[in-house]
Amino acid sequence: MMAAQEIMVTGRRVATQEELGDLKLYRVPMTVDLNPNGQKQVALLHQRAIAFTTLYTARLSAQGDVSEGGPLTRTLRFTNRRESGAGVPLPSGGLSLFAMRGVESLLLAQARMRDQAIGDKVEIAAGQSPHLRYERTFDEKTQRYGLRLINSGAEPLVAEIIVQDDEANQLVGSRPRLVRRDGAWLWTATVPAQGTAQLDYRLRTPR
Repeated sequence: MMAAQEIMVTGRRVATQEELGDLKLYRVPMTVDLNPNGQKQVALLHQRAIAFTTLYTARLSAQGDVSEGGPLTRTLRFTNRRESGAGVPLPSGGLSLFAMRGVESLLLAQARMRDQAIGDKVEIAAGQSPHLRYERTFDEKTQRYGLRLINSGAEPLVAEIIVQDDEANQLVGSRPRLVRRDGAWLWTATVPAQGTAQLDYRLRTPR
């Protein structure tokens, strides 16, 4: 799902970026008095719209208690390139994310972001999902573990679940098949509206 989010700034004038080797300098377009304990508010960037993907994420252990469960994290993902509406160095700091509800702008979540260079893949945690949650399952007869995603919303939602195993409990025989990424298993699923998605697997202990 692609969307465009307007980024609002409160500064009336925007600083211009200059390059000095690996350093980024910002020239303030006004006279600034260096008074003790003084403050000036200046916008460092103003990108009106950035195209991003919304998905729902979690990082879970392959072995867990069947009573475990909870909401997934709403995650906004985009690549810091000009084609997506960004393409500027993004400084670390706090973020306030808003969503339009009719004519009102409502606070969606507050998050933090680290420094992001041009070309980086940016992911912003935007609070817990009100509709998509997970629960664990275990079949005593087949000895198969499971993760079930439950979507109570009115639209299909895309989920990415990182499942971490270890040498003592290796994940094998998954249905559907998983992808190995950065030492863990990645499960990507589109969960239908008012529906579920299921992952099943076994854990093998090497002899």
